[in-house]
Amino acid sequence: MTTNTNKSNDIKQILLSTLQRLSQMQRSRFDRVELQQVIEDEVKEGLANFSILQNICQALLVHKPKKLKSVDDPSLLPLLIFDNIGKKWGILKTLNSKEQWISEWFSIEQNTWLEVVIEDFNDYEIFSLKLKKKFDANSSRIFQMVKSELIRHKKWLIDASVSGVLINTVAVTSAFYSMQIYDRVVPTGAQQTLLVLTIGILFIVGLEFVAKLVRAGLYEKLIESVDRRLSRDVYKRFLSLRMDQLPKSVGSLASQMRGYESVRNFLSAITTYLIVDVPFVLFYIALILLIGGYLALVPVVFL
Repeated sequence: MTTNTNKSNDIKQILLSTLQRLSQMQRSRFDRVELQQVIEDEVKEGLANFSILQNICQALLVHKPKKLKSVDDPSLLPLLIFDNIGKKWGILKTLNSKEQWISEWFSIEQNTWLEVVIEDFNDYEIFSLKLKKKFDANSSRIFQMVKSELIRHKKWLIDASVSGVLINTVAVTSAFYSMQIYDRVVPTGAQQTLLVLTIGILFIVGLEFVAKLVRAGLYEKLIESVDRRLSRDVYKRFLSLRMDQLPKSVGSLASQMRGYESVRNFLSAITTYLIVDVPFVLFYIALILLIGGYLALVPVVFL
């Protein structure tokens, strides 16, 4: 009984070290305590290896694993492998210049990683496992920071939305200009009507240009204000991190520091887009249906 318990603990320990090693190779970081707790809960005797990995991935909120019959594409590496003879987990690391598959196995006795050449995979199970957490807006701290900061500037968002309404309304007027030319000017040669319509549409186009400038200026002020506060919060969090929590790659760190800029720009633009532009799509389709009937099906198909 004690031997079986020790063997089970060894399997869990090797799986823990292997998953940590795999996450490092994939440049994703998981807390060792979190991994250990998940493995303790999900690794049970009698369960197939694939079922164990499915449960672990579900608990870690990462993408589901895939079981591979063979390895033909080196770009899939690193892969998780299980030795059915030795009953232990390892990592299929790379394909060397001699066309040999190189694997890594954690040795509990030596407390180190050992490289082994694998000639065939008849006695191994191969799994593709991506240890990168799925994006969840509700659990993303940077997303919530940007969202709350944008909500604090509702006045500028409302002003930008009003500008969007004006721009979309003017766009409809410009379309009617072409209709009036074909209906009133071309058949009768009414030059005075053409002059009045042209002057009116030039004024409207100028108004649209001004509205776009105003909206662009509002976006710039909004982003500047949000950026000023978020930069302080982000760098404050960055300076409070321990050295062992920082990514090993400087490029990865810089990429993470710039990540909030993409979220900020996306949210500031998508907010007014959802409030103004999306409802106007339905308005445009209804207008085309009223004028052209079945022609409204054309934009509906491309939505």
